[in-house]
Amino acid sequence: MIYELFIFDRHCACVFHTAFNKLAQGGKSDGADGPGAQGGGAAGSAPGGGDAQGAGAGGGVATGAGGLVGAVDKQTAEKAKLVFGVVFSLRNIVSKISPKQGDNFVSFRTSTYKLHYFESGTGIKFVLLTDPQMENMPEVLRSIYAQVYVEYVSKNPLLPADGPINNELFRTHLLRFVRMLPGFSD
Repeated sequence: MIYELFIFDRHCACVFHTAFNKLAQGGKSDGADGPGAQGGGAAGSAPGGGDAQGAGAGGGVATGAGGLVGAVDKQTAEKAKLVFGVVFSLRNIVSKISPKQGDNFVSFRTSTYKLHYFESGTGIKFVLLTDPQMENMPEVLRSIYAQVYVEYVSKNPLLPADGPINNELFRTHLLRFVRMLPGFSD
């Protein structure tokens, strides 16, 4: 099951966040609470606090003010900072202990969620939170970047280069793409 997607720009600012399906604290999908839901705080929960914007397990999308993260929803902004902190720390650890040069960090799994990571050549970072049983999804994130982000954000002259993504066409095509993925609403 796919829970959330975060997109960070090359300056480490979260420019887009959306929540798809939610995971109950007992581990069963009921659409009530997501990873790191309010009152959770248990070890192994998703990085960050709760998401005030709920989404049903039926595949609804919850976004804060058009998918934006920032002063709009402080709770989501804090969660985005924690997610990026986890990614940043794990990438540093992997780069220091890996015998190979390059970026070898692809995913991280706990008992509650799995974090998938992809960084484009331009420094745009995609973080996808899923069920822990999902396979690694680097190709999926690469496809989201190439087929959705580049087409509807990078090639859009009306959007600022380093600002929040507030583009309905992007959100629509992203949701369509994610709904076709295996595990979207198991």
